[in-house]
Amino acid sequence: MRRLYPRSFARLLAVGFTLVALPLVFALVNNAISVRQLAYQSQNAVYQSVQAIQASRRLAQLLGALERTARQIVILDDRSLLDAYAANRRQFEQTVAEFARLPLDAGQKSALDEIVRGEGEIFETLSRAGTKGAQLKGTVERFVGLAERAQTVVASSNAQIDREVEAM
Repeated sequence: MRRLYPRSFARLLAVGFTLVALPLVFALVNNAISVRQLAYQSQNAVYQSVQAIQASRRLAQLLGALERTARQIVILDDRSLLDAYAANRRQFEQTVAEFARLPLDAGQKSALDEIVRGEGEIFETLSRAGTKGAQLKGTVERFVGLAERAQTVVASSNAQIDREVEAM
C-alpha cells in the first residue's frame, strides 16, 4: 500500500497553507454574501418606511384640505366649492392607493379603511343637493375623528420604522 505524500517540503507547506486557508476563505465568502443580503434588506426597509411616512403625512394633509373645503361649503353655503373638494378627493384617493400598496400591519389597514369609508360618507352627504345646515355641519365634524385616525396611521408608520431598525 502506497501513501501519497508531497515529495518536497515546499509542496507540504503549500498543502498545509491551503488546508488552513480554505475554511477562512469559505467564511469570508459566506460573510460577504450575508452582508450583501443585510444591506439589501436594510435598503428595502428604509425605502418602504420612507414611502409609508410620506404617504401617511400626505394623507393627513389631504384630509385637512378636504376638511377646509367642506367647512367652506357649509359656512358659505356654496355648492360650487364641490369641484375643489372633488379635486382634493382625487389626490386623496391616489394617496390612499399608494399607501395601500405598501406592506401595512393590521392596525394601519383598519385605520386606512375607516378613513376611506368615513370620507366617502362625508362626500356623499356633501354631494346631496337637499342636504342643509345642521346635517352638513354634523357631517363636517366627522373630519375630526378622521384626522385622529390619520395621526394614528402616522404614529404606526413611525413605530414600523422603529421595529425595522430594531430588527436590523
